[in-house]
Amino acid sequence: MIEVPGGVLNSTVCPGGVCRPGIYYAHGVDPACGSACGNTATGDQLVVSGNLSFDGGAFGQFVIFGGLKIGQNSVDFGPGQYILAGTKSPSTMTLDISNKALITGGNGSDAGRIFILTDSNYPGLSQYVNLIERRSWPGPGRSLTFAMSSIKTGNNEGSRITLNGLNRSSVDLPSGLLPFAPVVFWQDQRNSYVQYNADGTVAQCPDLEHPCLNSAYPGLSSDSPQFELYATPFTSITGAIYQPRGAWALVQAAGVTAGPIQFVTGAMKYQGNGSLTMLGVTDPIVVYGAALVE
Repeated sequence: MIEVPGGVLNSTVCPGGVCRPGIYYAHGVDPACGSACGNTATGDQLVVSGNLSFDGGAFGQFVIFGGLKIGQNSVDFGPGQYILAGTKSPSTMTLDISNKALITGGNGSDAGRIFILTDSNYPGLSQYVNLIERRSWPGPGRSLTFAMSSIKTGNNEGSRITLNGLNRSSVDLPSGLLPFAPVVFWQDQRNSYVQYNADGTVAQCPDLEHPCLNSAYPGLSSDSPQFELYATPFTSITGAIYQPRGAWALVQAAGVTAGPIQFVTGAMKYQGNGSLTMLGVTDPIVVYGAALVE
């Protein structure tokens, strides 16, 4: 468990500017009763200060509670699984990469990386949540909620993003993640206006053309299912971006952009004056089905 004082993620929290595998969460004064109650897990977004790298060797495991904001800094994401486990409010982004950030993550030769955009109720996280006894998270049961994600960097050579998703051919990729290759961003199916069954299929009311609506969460006024991507000539994302049906992607294109990327989403909106050519990936997400050939 790695406490981040005031939510500032810097070289003090990550000695030498290297963030090791672990469970990261903001820690500070309890907003309910002040310093008299001592410090608590606040649920605040973690804000990168200074240049950092996430390094877990061949494949690291990172969990970040509260969201992650990267401003005008350089951040390198080593191969691994990055679970971004919710924020205090839908108005605080799960992943917020601002313009003028320099983001790097592999060249296709390592095991790759996957960013899981979810909340604090994601399967397997309860063991870590329960270890944080003092927390002032505002959701039901002192939890964190879903929120949208945004990637806006890629303005010039010094402000670009290069991320490579999971690599099925790497011996360092955990077997449990093999079915998810070549995903680089995976959005929780619960963060959708369409309801999903426990087995990952769409709930039908009564058929796929009329899916059941996710009336319990999120609220009708929430834009938490949105994934925002600014696509420029300095945007290089290799892999698949997965969103459930009932979620959507907003793509802002500028200049001529082409790359090995695959989108799986419920809807897409394009804006801007550029062009985006999705060349596809060598190991795409596919769905097999039985068919009768006569």
